[in-house]
Amino acid sequence: ISNSPVNVSKPSHSVYTPLFLSWIMGIMFFYFRYIKRFTRFYFIVKHAEPVLDSDIHSILRDYCYKIKVFRTVKLVSSNQYEQPFLFGIIRPTIYIPYYLLHSDNRRLLKAIIAHETVHIKHFDNLWISLQQHLQTIYFFYPIVWYTNKQINAFREYICDYHATATCGISKTHYGESLLTILKFHREQKREAVFYSSFSSSYNSMCQRIQNLYKGWNISRYHQTL
Repeated sequence: ISNSPVNVSKPSHSVYTPLFLSWIMGIMFFYFRYIKRFTRFYFIVKHAEPVLDSDIHSILRDYCYKIKVFRTVKLVSSNQYEQPFLFGIIRPTIYIPYYLLHSDNRRLLKAIIAHETVHIKHFDNLWISLQQHLQTIYFFYPIVWYTNKQINAFREYICDYHATATCGISKTHYGESLLTILKFHREQKREAVFYSSFSSSYNSMCQRIQNLYKGWNISRYHQTL
């Protein structure tokens, strides 16, 4: 019987190394996009002018009281971005495009402020940021992209519900506000979800309008989130 040692072949790592490097490069690519968008929105808000209209600030204070938001909320405006959005978590800032701020459509402004105030109440920008990080790490997994898309849609449905139920905005007026944004949305390129915003994807906006008139299945959305 031979006593010579048996050579056991070790598994080659030549396959795993390219996959690992591809994963790292993918993460770097998506984080670069994330930082680029963050920087863009940061400077939009930084260079925007504070809203001085006392009536609009009165609307904001009233909705913060009704929704029980106790953080200081800033209102800013400029013509650098065409859609309203919420920036920040601890010190939230509601951005309203210049053309909306100086329009005669106060119902639209009320709907936007109510909607973003609900986002502030729920710390939605924090959850969106966490979703973005998870999606960056698991960018290769399609179910993560699909789940994020569904969560973002459900989040908007819930905010619509609380904005109308808590702030005393009629569903008709709120729906008209969504239609106004939807008409503008069809003429503009919609970017991927990065921060809480009154507007959303075209299909999601249509579904939100249908929810207003078909009735809310809010328990389904709460259970999903």
